[in-house]
Amino acid sequence: HQAPSGVFCVECGGPIPGQGCAGRGIGMVLEFLASQHVAQALRLDVILFDVLGDVVCGGFAVPMRNANHVLIQTSAEKMALYAAHNIAKALAIAPSYAKLAGFLALEKDQNNTQKIAALAEEFQSNIIGTIPYDVTIPLAEAANRCVVSFNPESAAAQAFRQIAQTIVDKF
Repeated sequence: HQAPSGVFCVECGGPIPGQGCAGRGIGMVLEFLASQHVAQALRLDVILFDVLGDVVCGGFAVPMRNANHVLIQTSAEKMALYAAHNIAKALAIAPSYAKLAGFLALEKDQNNTQKIAALAEEFQSNIIGTIPYDVTIPLAEAANRCVVSFNPESAAAQAFRQIAQTIVDKF
């Protein structure tokens, strides 16, 4: 599906709960996209994989084996930091994986970026962008639209554009 902005999106659902491995689904979609030469045909500049989870299953690590860089988005909530730590640790100990490019801080309140900055420092990395708490995000999600088209002037839309520019410029 192509959005008016020129962004192409592919969604890969997971298995029926308790009956399969979500990581295998990720592997299958990557194999399919490669076999169809999608990236070359569409002349994609950047490919982003948004994987919800942490690296306790080897299957969740599949996108990291097929990427050049990994950006870890996290809030400062305990379990989110735990998952982010596991992903960064996997990148640090597996030389065949992509490089850690940095962290994206999801602000739930004003004080949480300090915890994320400490995590980034532990892995000799940094925060490359901050996504502010903005009511536009859940409203856009409820409308099945991306934030940038739903409310282009919102703080979240401005943050996403800045993060996108950083990714294009840096990587």
